[in-house]
Amino acid sequence: MKSEFNRYVVLIRGINVGGNNMISMNRLKEKLVVFGFCDVQTYINSGNILVSSIEDSEQVKRDVGLIIKREFDLDINVYVIKCETLIEVSQSCPDWWNQEENVRQNVLFVIPPLTVEHVNNQIGELNPTIEKSTYTNQVIFWSVKNEYYSKSKYSKILNKSFYSNLTIRNANTFNKLVDLCQK
Repeated sequence: MKSEFNRYVVLIRGINVGGNNMISMNRLKEKLVVFGFCDVQTYINSGNILVSSIEDSEQVKRDVGLIIKREFDLDINVYVIKCETLIEVSQSCPDWWNQEENVRQNVLFVIPPLTVEHVNNQIGELNPTIEKSTYTNQVIFWSVKNEYYSKSKYSKILNKSFYSNLTIRNANTFNKLVDLCQK
């Protein structure tokens, strides 16, 4: 019996930012193909990859992490989501998200074992006049007016112990990944 291929979005946390954790996306793409992933496609240089595999998402996560460790000598968190799930998540976007100008719009992908509930408990109550958030499927939609970014609760997550278990994408990148999943 032949196994069915699934299409995944792989988000590599914290690479190629500010000269840290540098990974050549072309080289990584080559290594993923050699390893056995199919239809490997990268999007921009910040750790966004689409792959097809017969493996489940946990095995894809382990395999990509192993390749990064072996080829780049980096221990980096990886978030993996099926394309069909990412599309469902995109259809759950709140009405207010990605609708206004001069607003920072981010999607926070929560890497297990961290949970959205833990993140929200650590963040605390938001000031709704400057920022909003909601979540679905381990994904947090967040927006803040640009002029209030430094006062927002979510801007403070850099100093939280759980920050290494989040990978963040802006609205443009999120929307492009959803678009790539639909092709």
